[in-house]
Amino acid sequence: MTVLQANNETVARCVETREVQATGGCVSRKNQTIQPTMPKPTMFSSTMPSNKTPNKKTVSFGLAVLLLASTCFGGCLDEKAVYRRPVAELNQKAQQYLNEGKPGAAVGRLEAALDLFPEEPSTMSNLAMAYVQNEQFDEAIVLYNRLLKLTSAGATQAKYAKALAIAYEARADQQYNRIETATEPPAPVAKPSAEQLAAWKSSAEADYRQAIDTYQAVTAQLPEAEANRLRQQVAHLQQRLSKLETGKESADNGSLEGNG
Repeated sequence: MTVLQANNETVARCVETREVQATGGCVSRKNQTIQPTMPKPTMFSSTMPSNKTPNKKTVSFGLAVLLLASTCFGGCLDEKAVYRRPVAELNQKAQQYLNEGKPGAAVGRLEAALDLFPEEPSTMSNLAMAYVQNEQFDEAIVLYNRLLKLTSAGATQAKYAKALAIAYEARADQQYNRIETATEPPAPVAKPSAEQLAAWKSSAEADYRQAIDTYQAVTAQLPEAEANRLRQQVAHLQQRLSKLETGKESADNGSLEGNG
């Protein structure tokens, strides 16, 4: 019998007698206690001896962590509270620039404020007003329309609607003045093409109509004195619109004769 065969027989005998194999034979399980080996936890393991208490720094750090966790439960920071102060400061600085006749600088501050808090109505309103003063009428009109969608019917919505009408009127006036400058003496150095003049005329007509419609819609929501002023403004815009549409001289002594 070879050594390998002898060893195999020993293993088989140990299995049959439910004993543990040892070198050259079997050892009874009765005299041997087998302890399961459990991995030591590493998450809370420490080099600190178990008979020592944590120092004050460790305790303070632990309490701070617990306090932070309790205050942050359900949302650690209130976004509005975080951004409200810088937004207010940017609005104040922008108002200062507007008072100083620097609408471009005001626009920069207010755009930064709107990035921090995109749905702040006061910032949107201030920025739209700054856009108008800086002759950025397209941006102002977009912003006032946003404000109207966010605002329910009432005095505030009427205020935004009136401001929107003013923006439409200002953009129309810009095109109207371009036409007058291009068609009245002294003639500009680079005279615009007929197509450019037609585009300015079409844009001005559309904006005057928008301004008139918006003024008329908001008149019923305003006090009588203010409503009367708007009616006078509407009459003035209707005269300008008539001049653009017909090319005839009207009562406000315009100078678009023959451009219809």
